[in-house]
Amino acid sequence: MYRSSSVCNYPLNNLDFGWGKPSRVTIPVYGTANTCMFMDNLTGDGIEVIIVLPEKDATQFENSKDLIQFSSPIINLN
Repeated sequence: MYRSSSVCNYPLNNLDFGWGKPSRVTIPVYGTANTCMFMDNLTGDGIEVIIVLPEKDATQFENSKDLIQFSSPIINLN
């Protein structure tokens, strides 16, 4: 089973708790296998997707030529 969700068009990148706008916004989906979360990028002209997969699936996903031609992967956010 795969889970997906989106927070696109939520103004997360504009939040200011008194110390300025964030330099990066993320959603805590780490460690939840078979999950993807769509969100607006910081500049608002594209989207970022956090994808959590088991290691065997992640390796195949990372090496997909079809995926790589349409993306700018950040393999590890830790």
